[in-house]
Amino acid sequence: MGILTGIRQITRNDDGVSLRLEFEDWASDVPLPPNTALIGFGKNHELIVYPEWRFTFRSDATYDALSGMFKVTLSLEETVSWFRRIMRDHGWIEAPEKSFVEPAWASLKFQHPLASIRVNMSLRWRNKPFDDTEITIWRVHKHTPVSPVAEEPPEQVARPIKLHAAIILQDLWIQNHITVAYLARAAVSALLLAYGLIEGDMTVIVVSLLFAPFLNHVLAMAFGAWSGTIRDDAGEPVRVDGVRGWAEEVVNRW
Repeated sequence: MGILTGIRQITRNDDGVSLRLEFEDWASDVPLPPNTALIGFGKNHELIVYPEWRFTFRSDATYDALSGMFKVTLSLEETVSWFRRIMRDHGWIEAPEKSFVEPAWASLKFQHPLASIRVNMSLRWRNKPFDDTEITIWRVHKHTPVSPVAEEPPEQVARPIKLHAAIILQDLWIQNHITVAYLARAAVSALLLAYGLIEGDMTVIVVSLLFAPFLNHVLAMAFGAWSGTIRDDAGEPVRVDGVRGWAEEVVNRW
């Protein structure tokens, strides 16, 4: 999905956030047939069902789910054939053991070979007065947490990486979602910090800061491996490669 332009309605849920999208916001990697339109309910079909982009934040992973309901003036058989061909051209792999097609109903399941993304499609033929195919699509992407501990050497771990928007939103949601646990951690951290300052106990001060839920707002450090040139006490340049360490102030150029 591209960057959204304009104002979108955002709803805060118990376990994440939801964004109401416009038709043009639909994911480009799951194309829609020509002349596709949004489904509408009501006497005059005035209640339009807009696509939704929902982010669910869990301890083991973050899920972003894109869903939408559409209609297209193609028969069910034509719609199924179109999706199978286009999805295959876009690199998706169908799960034939989970897909099925019946005279008036079909279900298609796709998986992306390079990412934890799956697409489920439910298709239904609607007789007169509609004479069209109703399409409901769910595109679910699972994002596993980024861990600072890995088996790879630091030279490979300490490199800039691209983070999906869901990971960024997860971090923002965690740091701004006021819960009982968040308030409890902040209160305990404040009490420990006050005690450490009064008693002059550096250990308690450090522990209190580490316990603070907003530590990343006030502390920024860089860890990893560094390669480049340093100067010794005599001012001579020395080439180093893969030096492990940390820095409180760092400017990187990649």
